Amino acid sequence: MNPQPGWHHGTRAGDRHTTVTLSGEIDMSGAGQLQDLLQQAVHGAEAVTVDVADAGFIDSTVISALVAARNTAHSTGRRFTLINPDAQVRRVLQITGILDTLTEARPGPS
Repeated sequence: MNPQPGWHHGTRAGDRHTTVTLSGEIDMSGAGQLQDLLQQAVHGAEAVTVDVADAGFIDSTVISALVAARNTAHSTGRRFTLINPDAQVRRVLQITGILDTLTEARPGPS
């Protein structure tokens, strides 16, 4: 777990798959740490799942970190999937037009 006020994360890493769990309200104050966490996960596994079931709020900086990690995964032949967004997070992702991009597991180029 991280000491960042307002949000927490956990990471479970296996041989090929890493699950990152996020909880709380994540905004620009934690976006840099989140970006580092996600990039590290993407570079260390063939597949990354980000579980946001307990994340009650995300802002545009968090969306940018998620999209950057997804793009890194996709360009390096890895999978990146966001799961369990609550209604508020789902709505933000729908409005920004990236819900389907982040919630569908897509392999990178062969």
